[in-house]
Amino acid sequence: METATRRLNDILLAKTSYAMQRLKVRQYSQGNRAGRAMAALLQKKQAQSKIPYLISNEGTKIYNPKDINDELANFYHNLYNLKQDSNTHQPQETEIEHFLDLTHLPPLTRELDTFQVISQLDAKNEIDYSLVHPPRVEKTHIDLELKGSVHPIGSSRNDLFPEIHINLPNERTSMVYIGLSEYFFNSIGKNYFTMNTLKLVLTHEQFPRAFWLRTGDYGTIIPKIEHHYPQSQAMKLELTATKAPMVTVTPQNITMEMTGLLQGMVVLPYLVTNQVFSVNMVATLIADKVQLSGLNLVVSFVVERYKFHEFKSSVGYINVAELESALDHSLRESVLREINDGLQKGIPMPALGNISLQDPAVTITQGCVLVSVDMFYTPWTELMRMLPHKQYSHMT
Repeated sequence: METATRRLNDILLAKTSYAMQRLKVRQYSQGNRAGRAMAALLQKKQAQSKIPYLISNEGTKIYNPKDINDELANFYHNLYNLKQDSNTHQPQETEIEHFLDLTHLPPLTRELDTFQVISQLDAKNEIDYSLVHPPRVEKTHIDLELKGSVHPIGSSRNDLFPEIHINLPNERTSMVYIGLSEYFFNSIGKNYFTMNTLKLVLTHEQFPRAFWLRTGDYGTIIPKIEHHYPQSQAMKLELTATKAPMVTVTPQNITMEMTGLLQGMVVLPYLVTNQVFSVNMVATLIADKVQLSGLNLVVSFVVERYKFHEFKSSVGYINVAELESALDHSLRESVLREINDGLQKGIPMPALGNISLQDPAVTITQGCVLVSVDMFYTPWTELMRMLPHKQYSHMT
């Protein structure tokens, strides 16, 4: 077990150890004191650690390794090329430490022990892929159980994680298997529902030719509507989720059930609105595409069926069957477009820096989407670009 753990740790730390072996103080004898000091500090900090992210001058986190390297390269290049004269400020070691620790870099962490991995889902939300339990080292593999919880950027939650068992194939031909459970997908839906973002408004401006967005076109569906609104008025439809979406994963199939309230509103002058009708709506969607795009899982849905129930009307009798028929195509198109547009960029999966995935395959099993891939490791040679070109040729 100790051997397996040590081997994995070597892989995780290879990207920094290789570069830092070459970033030794003796190799910067032609540089100035500040450049040598930064090289020494980086060398000291590299032991069993990685740079998980940078904090930019604007206060945002930078996860892209190339952007991290560019930031360090710029800072280091400026230090290395300072003029050695009395008029040029020579940064003290404490100033360099401030840049590395306080201003830009968080404390370096032991990746295998903590695996603090945060992936940005969208502009407002992120996925926490931290470890739930310490890694389990078996004879043939290492098992990492990750949280896979979704929350607004900058916030953290101590969620209770259910015990989830993922069945792996008997014949394992891939290097890595990533199991995305129903809990993971439902965590995404729960977060969006809690943030009150699962809303859709259909207006006459969006659909200028839609007959179902004028009161005068509801004559046969709502017979008494003309008594309340003799002149045809613009309408809008508001669809709001009343429950968090529920995702179910079965062999070869992913379904999502969405429950919401559909309201038909008349838009009067001065932005005054009156409710004409409201109805509860349950829609069942099925995935028609599940695939990988880079490190993102891309899913799109089609509507299998939806049903209206519990009608309420402020204008008398409504022909429910005709209303469903009239709104059928437009609701399907509008809801699907909103959902699939939101999923277009995909769901980022957990990944280690400098590890690229090859030959991916997606299998839908009971309660889980199983992604199998091979890993390809690329040394962190980008870090070597921090060195000025005129000095790089002198390195051994």
